[in-house]
Amino acid sequence: PDYGGRFEAVYRDLAEKHGVLLYPFFLDGVAARPKLLLDDGMHPNAEGVGVIVTNILPRVEKLITRARDS
Repeated sequence: PDYGGRFEAVYRDLAEKHGVLLYPFFLDGVAARPKLLLDDGMHPNAEGVGVIVTNILPRVEKLITRARDS
């Protein structure tokens, strides 16, 4: 857990340092939920992709706003 926490902090720190948006875990809300995964147990099915899109959309919209304003 200690290593994992320090490893994840690298991405948060870099995002903050460079002023970029970070979506820390692409499969948030999908991973380990068999109903949302293909038979391989790793990749999202169509419903899982829908969850990913819903979760990441606010950050994508924020990124678009930043790009327009710059």
